[in-house]
Amino acid sequence: MNKLMENLRRFFLRKNAGFGRTGSVDRTVPGLTIAVCREHDGRWIAEVLDIPGTLAYGRTREEAIANAKAIALTVRPASGA
Repeated sequence: MNKLMENLRRFFLRKNAGFGRTGSVDRTVPGLTIAVCREHDGRWIAEVLDIPGTLAYGRTREEAIANAKAIALTVRPASGA
């Protein structure tokens, strides 16, 4: 699974290169990999790579990550239920 996440991270960062975006990955929640990038207009977007379609915007990187975590934990509770 780690190899898959690393490949997704590389794809995400490469996909966003050249579009005025900078990217990084957040792994502070066990079991979730959140890719974060800054849009050309200054907004931040966070995507939970483990849950397709889970995206969240924020005014700051931290806000985007917090919003993505909240959505992810709503969709897939921390208990794994």
